[in-house]
Amino acid sequence: EHKRHFFSDIILRLPKISQTGFFINQSGTIITASTLIDDCYKLTLNKDIELKVEANQNGLVVLQPKKHLSPLGHLKFSQKFSKLDMPIFMTGYSDSGAFGFPSFNSGRVLDLRGLRNDTDVKQLLLNSEESHIGAAIIDQTGSVAGMLIAYNKEGKSIPDSISFSMKSSVIEKFLRKHNIIYHVEQYANELTLEKLMTTGEDSTALVNCW
Repeated sequence: EHKRHFFSDIILRLPKISQTGFFINQSGTIITASTLIDDCYKLTLNKDIELKVEANQNGLVVLQPKKHLSPLGHLKFSQKFSKLDMPIFMTGYSDSGAFGFPSFNSGRVLDLRGLRNDTDVKQLLLNSEESHIGAAIIDQTGSVAGMLIAYNKEGKSIPDSISFSMKSSVIEKFLRKHNIIYHVEQYANELTLEKLMTTGEDSTALVNCW
């Protein structure tokens, strides 16, 4: 997509679509929802670092930077089972990353199944938008409890405050199948809100499709 800059008449190239992902190890491996990669001739991190697809299956995609990258942080996966009404947190890029930094949101687990009684999905009381898809859902320890997905609501009237998350166990199974390095949180303590915000921001990636 091209847009003409109002002042200088310079044409700026913009990605077709941008969405959120998150780092899962120190070498900069990113996981996000595969809704992003349809019809892309190139994928980048923050519009400049090119990414290659390592694995793509069942709504999940793993991306690896083509050059060496050490992210500020990466997320470990929670060993705990989610519970109803459990507090959850999400850091995602709003408006396709127009602000240049991610926003932090909090919510709660509303249901441990999807609308069709599907067991690999959770319903969340969480405000989210399209470019948040692929964001990590973390618990109070800052560990991955799921990933925000675009869920088929089948024409049902669902409030905007309801979001859907793929369960972390499904993501871990996918990563093991494709021999992707990730880490599980062994000694989890609850974090302050400030620390949760920092953890989310340091481990969140803006992925662009061109």
